[in-house]
Amino acid sequence: MLKDKKNATIIVESALLGSGLVGMTDEEIDGLWQVPDDTAIMWLENGEFVIGDLEEFLPYRNREDWQRYDEGDAFRLKKGTAANAYLTASAVLSLCGAFGSHIVVTAGMGGVSANRVSGDLAALANHDALLVATAPKDMMDYAATFGILAGNSVGVMGYGRALSDGFMFMHLPSAVNLYASETVDSLLEGRNRLLLNAIPKAERLKNIEWLEAAVTEGNKAIEQKQSHHPVINAALAKASGGLTNMLQVKALVRNINLAYELAAKG
Repeated sequence: MLKDKKNATIIVESALLGSGLVGMTDEEIDGLWQVPDDTAIMWLENGEFVIGDLEEFLPYRNREDWQRYDEGDAFRLKKGTAANAYLTASAVLSLCGAFGSHIVVTAGMGGVSANRVSGDLAALANHDALLVATAPKDMMDYAATFGILAGNSVGVMGYGRALSDGFMFMHLPSAVNLYASETVDSLLEGRNRLLLNAIPKAERLKNIEWLEAAVTEGNKAIEQKQSHHPVINAALAKASGGLTNMLQVKALVRNINLAYELAAKG
């Protein structure tokens, strides 16, 4: 159990763990969860934004009556509404300061896709917090995504490499700045609010047909006014025999541990 419910060093979004790992058991996630004990996850429970550790969060996974909230949903939440929701990176970026943190962690982040712009990009522009992510999700338009961030003067840093070339698949590379061991404070002073920590190329998936089929399923969900990210993740997990679930949790764990390294620098 998380000892401090009011303050956190880093905060992990709950949308991936809550609804994005279809077919993956709690035990499988727990077995990969090699992170500091005080790692906080944020979610909405009975109308209250709360933080807790993985043990506290796991019982709430895959709840059909829980929603998926981004920053806009969190902002529109009416006081006294007994809502339950998993929170995306944009929601946590907007809320982390209330819990004493300026570092948020995710795996695959939102971007621009089919003229839809993820709330993650606006949140990065509007909130003085650092997002540690792997890369924009593979269905995103990388040029448009990084173009919007640049247009809003949001600096993007690459950990160990000055480019971003995909999340779980390979993508045409986009240039980013090389992270040079700056502290979190110095990064934020320069509006460098996004640090990308790529999955090694050797671990990336090669069957692009899996992605294409999953995006088709996601577009159907959009037409039906449903959240498309869980649908895409479910299709990818089914096609890959669960490999994409493992890749995403490993990426999330890698990013959490990197975030703690940054926090220790001050």
